[in-house]
Amino acid sequence: MMEHGPKTLTTARPAYTATAASGVDDPTRSRVPLIRWTHGLINRGVMLADAATLLLGAAVIWRDPFPLGSGSNAMFSQGQALVIGLLAGFSFLATLRRIGAYRVERYRRLGPVALDIVAGSFCASLLCGTVIAAFAEHPPELVWLGSRALTLVGLLIAERVVSAILVGTVQRQGLLRVKVAVIGANSQGAMMFQHLARPEAGPHYDMVGLFRDEDDTGLCEAGAITGEVGDLGLYAQSHPVDLIVVCLPWQSAERRSRIIDQVQWIAADVVIPIALDPDHHDESAIPRAQVTIIAGLQTLQIMHRPFKGSQGLLKIAEDYAIGSAALLFFAPLMLLIAIAVRLDSPGPVLFRQARTGFNNKPFMICKFRTMTVDPTDDGSIGTLDRRDPRITRVGAVLRQLSLDELPQLLNVMRGEMSVVGPRPYVPNMLVGQTRFTDSVRQYAARHRIKPGITGWAQANGLRGHALRSLEGARRSVELDIFYITHWSLWFDLRIMARTLMVLAGRNVF
Repeated sequence: MMEHGPKTLTTARPAYTATAASGVDDPTRSRVPLIRWTHGLINRGVMLADAATLLLGAAVIWRDPFPLGSGSNAMFSQGQALVIGLLAGFSFLATLRRIGAYRVERYRRLGPVALDIVAGSFCASLLCGTVIAAFAEHPPELVWLGSRALTLVGLLIAERVVSAILVGTVQRQGLLRVKVAVIGANSQGAMMFQHLARPEAGPHYDMVGLFRDEDDTGLCEAGAITGEVGDLGLYAQSHPVDLIVVCLPWQSAERRSRIIDQVQWIAADVVIPIALDPDHHDESAIPRAQVTIIAGLQTLQIMHRPFKGSQGLLKIAEDYAIGSAALLFFAPLMLLIAIAVRLDSPGPVLFRQARTGFNNKPFMICKFRTMTVDPTDDGSIGTLDRRDPRITRVGAVLRQLSLDELPQLLNVMRGEMSVVGPRPYVPNMLVGQTRFTDSVRQYAARHRIKPGITGWAQANGLRGHALRSLEGARRSVELDIFYITHWSLWFDLRIMARTLMVLAGRNVF
């Protein structure tokens, strides 16, 4: 997890400004959210609301049901009744999923909603009634079962009315509309524009920009050209863009490779998926591409947004749960460290430095100060070995045990970092004599998620001294990208456990 690594350049990346370098947000930069509103996120939200309504209804309605107590005349024990209720609820949800009821377009109309709920309730009641008839010595009356089933149906319909109001609000605000930037001032770009403007696609897509490739000739019939491909990165930092569609003829493998490399770099830096509109839709020409439909046209999606929908919610919940628990647990230790740092040498307890975070946005990272204060040190030179005279006595111990990283829990609680993610490096850090960003082609892809206190690369020992070689730098980026594309909650727990085993070592200083 150590950060004080190789020497860095004093100049910043083009995306940085004087304002950014000082840690102050540039108001012209767009605030790209980690969580993107999607149809899947809304569908899972409605399903969760259905499950919660079923549980609430069962708790209220069956609080004093036809004998379900623990006496000798009880039909079922409370535990058995709970199992029957869970089976009925599972049957209801499974039925609605099977008939395709969890779709955004169905929530706004009361007729389909009522039919879906009746169908799910019928299957659940049939299962519940079958179990009771098979195992109960004295089954309850049908009137009793029917009255409770109708009450649950009423509660579910009321819940769906509230859901419809919320979904309608989301749709009216355009949160589900995909904002598309098209690359290609040509006939293919014009065709994509026409498909995006069709009435059936209009409620779902907005074409927000048209960008010309250097080999494009003439004007596009679709409309005014926003700029060149190279302008797309800066445009996306001040305008919302959800998807880049490349509409260019693949005249040669060299041109295809150039375009994909250029757009992937831009999209990685601003967290935008990419889809291609290839000739004859030849997905075999581009490895790892997935066929997807955009406004009725078949395209190849070669880059996806990480933590899409509910995954983003789970990741945020994990960060705040673990971050708050860790802050409480380490609070006494952090207080002792703060006192030791203050007594050991003059200067502030915390060290703050600009780093590159999610969506290439700068933020101020927090650490315990481990070096003497030098007003002339702009942070562009890291520590080269453990005998650096600037390192204080307490600082040497903190670095060896990685305890100087603990204040980054505050960055987690501020939403600037995650507990697990790619480590945020100093802008324009050098690997040898070359910038890290120039040495490793996929470096920018690390900005597609929040940086972390630890990551898969650090859990594999790639930190500090290990990052000073080109081979180590490339390997660390490969591991970071593997983490982004294979994320799971279990993967995060595995990284955290593995990090605890490699906190200290000879390459940590």
